[in-house]
Amino acid sequence: MRVFSIGALVYLCTILLTSCTDKSKLLDVKPDADGTELQRIADSVYLFSREIYYWNEIRSTTYGSFNPRQYVKTTALETAEAAIEAVRNTNSYDQDKEYSYATDYYDSEAGSQATQPENSYGFFIKSGWKARIPKYTAFEYDPDFAGWFVTYVFPDSDAGKKGVQRGWKMVKVGTEILKYDNGSIGTLNDMFYSQTKKSANVTFEKPGGGEVTLDLSIGSFTPASVLYSTVLQSPGGTKAGYLVYKFFDRLEDSRAALETALGTFNDAGVKNIILDLRYNNGGFTRTQDFMANSLAPATVSNGKKMYTYYYNQNLQAGNYTLMRTRHSYSATYYKPESNTITFNKTNVITGFPINPAKLFVIVSEQTASSAELLINDLKPYFNGNIKLIGDQNTFGKPVGFFPVDLFKKVTFWAVSFMTKNSVDQQVPFEGFTPDYRVYDGVDKSWGDVTEDCTKAALYLIDGLPIPKAATANTRARALSSIPKVQLRPQYYNNMLRE
Repeated sequence: MRVFSIGALVYLCTILLTSCTDKSKLLDVKPDADGTELQRIADSVYLFSREIYYWNEIRSTTYGSFNPRQYVKTTALETAEAAIEAVRNTNSYDQDKEYSYATDYYDSEAGSQATQPENSYGFFIKSGWKARIPKYTAFEYDPDFAGWFVTYVFPDSDAGKKGVQRGWKMVKVGTEILKYDNGSIGTLNDMFYSQTKKSANVTFEKPGGGEVTLDLSIGSFTPASVLYSTVLQSPGGTKAGYLVYKFFDRLEDSRAALETALGTFNDAGVKNIILDLRYNNGGFTRTQDFMANSLAPATVSNGKKMYTYYYNQNLQAGNYTLMRTRHSYSATYYKPESNTITFNKTNVITGFPINPAKLFVIVSEQTASSAELLINDLKPYFNGNIKLIGDQNTFGKPVGFFPVDLFKKVTFWAVSFMTKNSVDQQVPFEGFTPDYRVYDGVDKSWGDVTEDCTKAALYLIDGLPIPKAATANTRARALSSIPKVQLRPQYYNNMLRE
């Protein structure tokens, strides 16, 4: 018996740069059993992963031993999530970091913009600390706790339209005073992660004093990737271009904003760039290519290697079946020699690139995927003149995805490739270690020269020691240590080849 097609691979046509075949084509999945739609979703997650998953462990399993239909749940999303978790568990890196995951289906072809709308409160928060030093563990009711501060806000969200800004302290939700305890973190996770709290009456304290109470709700909006840009001055009077970039959306959506910001830097004659990627979760690699071309130093000429995509050995050898139904087969398509990206500085606007002498990148544990790819691609060419500033290691994600859509119900993202730079180095799984450990000044607004990481970069431009020692808090984890407020995964939290 046969099972009907695995819905449209929405992005795959553009990813593979070849024509997709008829989406109604029948695919052999499991002999003598059609199965329900949920069973076929579970089958599809396993069978596609068996072909495209980067690591080999999944290919040592059989349909019978993996038994994908045991992961069938009540809904399509729950089924896909359970099946992709089982795929993740075949590899220790994926199991640890949970790179591969599933989401509700999104039809990008029906959207008015390439950037996927987000459905959320439109801002996020982070704990602040009185001692203003990086902190990795904390006690419940830690006396060093300074409050929950807004880290970023999307302008077109409900919160953005109502004036919420980075640096505001979130004091209360309803009548509940927010503390550093399990109860408060549960409330925040209900808002930002599980989204079971669809609306909230939130009281904020502004940096200059005074409180404001707002009724905020989850809503749909198109997120902006460029959150802020300006030209700053170091204490010694040297100009520096400062850019806050939240995610690598499709180049068509972000190019205008990036060109405006970078054009302002170019007109100001800056040769020092402060690139703030501390909350950048990644996104499309073609946009990363544009950024790398725009920010590469003068020593980088067209044609020099930027990075290479590496696929699993079966794909490289052309040993695949399901993927043949998705694109015109090429015997060399997945081989490294066909997947090396080179610098092309002509692919930027007139007057570019800036050819900066020094690049300072502000990072955090949320800096991931294509954001780390950008750092990795530029490191070999800056000869030590690229410096990372932040409170923690970056996330550590050298791998990316093909998004696979199933029955117009779910999309799953199984790790499909790894990237390595011009000297064949991957992003470390443990992430990049900052050259300077500096507190994330969440109580300060964007562009504030007193914000700890921004201030450190400006001092380093002048060759000065940073104003305050950035020693980590090494206090042992308490038995009552509590979980973090979690981010919801979004499609741009990936490294996506376009």
